Amino acid sequence: MRPYRLRSLIPAALVGMLGFTGPAAAQVATLYTLTDLAPATGAESAAFGINATGVVVGYSGAPNGTHQATRWTAGVGTLLTNLPGDVFSEARGINAAGTVVGFSSSGLTGGNSTGDKAVSWTGTVPTNLNAVSGGIASVAGPALTGSRAQSISNTGEVVGHAYSGTFLALTAADGLRGFYRSPGGTVTRLDPAPNPAPPPLTNYPADASLSYGINSSGQVFGQFDPGTGGGSTAGFRAGRWNAPSGSSSNPIAYPTVGASTATDYLGFKGNNLNRIVGTAETINVGGTVTFAQGYASDGTAAGTALLNNLAGDTFGIANAINNAAVNVLVGTSGATPGNPRHAAAWNWSGAAANPTAIDLNNLLAANPSGMVLVEALDVNDLGQIVGYGLVGGNFHGFLLTPVPEPGTLALCGVAFGGMGLRAWRRRKSAV
Repeated sequence: MRPYRLRSLIPAALVGMLGFTGPAAAQVATLYTLTDLAPATGAESAAFGINATGVVVGYSGAPNGTHQATRWTAGVGTLLTNLPGDVFSEARGINAAGTVVGFSSSGLTGGNSTGDKAVSWTGTVPTNLNAVSGGIASVAGPALTGSRAQSISNTGEVVGHAYSGTFLALTAADGLRGFYRSPGGTVTRLDPAPNPAPPPLTNYPADASLSYGINSSGQVFGQFDPGTGGGSTAGFRAGRWNAPSGSSSNPIAYPTVGASTATDYLGFKGNNLNRIVGTAETINVGGTVTFAQGYASDGTAAGTALLNNLAGDTFGIANAINNAAVNVLVGTSGATPGNPRHAAAWNWSGAAANPTAIDLNNLLAANPSGMVLVEALDVNDLGQIVGYGLVGGNFHGFLLTPVPEPGTLALCGVAFGGMGLRAWRRRKSAV
């Protein structure tokens, strides 16, 4: 059985357009205001998602490891309610209407949440999305009893993961599937076999899939592993499930980078042009990452690139991409997969040339709390960026807003733009 590992993100030229009223058209901004998203309760916080108007979601955490889903509006945090009887929750995504998705959990064991249930919040009130009922539960093998929602579209489509066991302690013997939930509540299982595919459950539960994002056309983005054993063609691949419906759906694989030494390509969020970002990496038999760089692809070999790490770094991840004319990609870069790491951004227009990493810590107009930005996790079309950093040894969520702020520019007729928390990372090597 293969071992598995968990995963859970230079000033550029300022671009302006007189009279422009559509999505942001600029690159990474030359300067940002920093909003410290202090925890609404407890000692720490993290920001996972941001919507089109700058409302941020994530969690506030206590020293005992308990998390509480939190929404920040204009920097002010509001706690979201757990499902009845639950003690732990996190918010992961929010749409333009303000509907929030994430998960609520019944317990905490060894620092890991247990009894996860995908939920949505309207205001502060949670609704169980029942993501493991119906078609998702028909997978042969271990029952898929836990779920987490990751993203929600503006029309109410929800994507995430369903699994058996404890999410941050999954092994190759546990089941793991992405899911898509329609606005009407129908759940489609997202299988890992490439399209065209053999029977999708041939290697269950040694195979896997996870879904992290959805665009305005209902295309779902994430990663999958066919579970066929060792070798450079058998690892995780970034994937897209095209407008899934029915009981199950198979993905289209994104191209790999020909000159890369990577054996795994992890896909995370995508945009309205069906471009995806993630990380390309190689893992040795002992589970150590020996190569890691951000990865981006538009689905063609000519539009597939590695993202350069910051100078001197050997580890990089891209977590999210926006819909600006020149896409802003956000993630992290570091000397190792652990700390110290710095939140990073890249400008990318779909060309294969490897973009230069930009350290977001160097673009702050002011930083009175001395926060070190560790990882950027999401970016909206105004170029606002969210993630988490370190303040006095504690993690705090952050919001970066381009200077001048997008709203000010709109008034002038000028537009610019700019856990353990990831998900079952994969394995390498057959035993």
